[in-house]
Amino acid sequence: MTLPPGCPRLSRLKGEELDAELLARARRYPLADGDDAIVERALAYPYVPPHRSYVLGAGAGPGHRHVLLAYGANGAPEVLRRKLGDDASLEVLAGTLHDFDVVYSSHVSAYGAIPSTLHPAPGRAVPVFALVVDDDQLVRLVETEFNYSVRRLTGIAFEHASSAIAFVSRHGALGLTDAPIPLSKLPQRGAQRLVREHVAPDEDERGFILGNVRDHARALRFTVRLRERGIPFDAEGAEVLDV
Repeated sequence: MTLPPGCPRLSRLKGEELDAELLARARRYPLADGDDAIVERALAYPYVPPHRSYVLGAGAGPGHRHVLLAYGANGAPEVLRRKLGDDASLEVLAGTLHDFDVVYSSHVSAYGAIPSTLHPAPGRAVPVFALVVDDDQLVRLVETEFNYSVRRLTGIAFEHASSAIAFVSRHGALGLTDAPIPLSKLPQRGAQRLVREHVAPDEDERGFILGNVRDHARALRFTVRLRERGIPFDAEGAEVLDV
């Protein structure tokens, strides 16, 4: 399976070349207006997706579609409209993914959150969504997820598909406690505190978030430190597509 034309191919980059591209893309990322809105957006992650399937716009239209797993912010209607436009049309199917967990990633996002990633977890079952997207929608979503490799997961236990695309953190799962930290066990504010105590212990919550959003080079330096202890993603049958 190949990605549609126009998808960024960042997994071919390594080391300083990759970091330079991540920094350039972070600097172009659209941010909330005003300090209060920036802090609110960061702390609201992963927002509040509904606990059911839903449809945006007219739903899936004709033509080829991709199944994309959404396990964090991408399951929320407000996020999908922000990324795909208010006129976006797609189906969003609620389901349960087995043998994986949703855990914190070893990076600071362009908008100040400590975001999530998938991680293998035999015996676990987590609620996720299947986004049924067309080529253009997939390209636009990949553009926003530059801190993630684009992978094809095959042989998954998921009621909507046995094979799906997933965004997987390039930096690994957050390893500050030596084991992946599920979002179900620690709220965003707790993750912010854990990361802040490791990389900027003298800063308060608000100053830490605003400093990272206003200075993406600083946030990248913190990400580099976090990924030194990142826990790699190791799942059988996970093919990297964006190379």
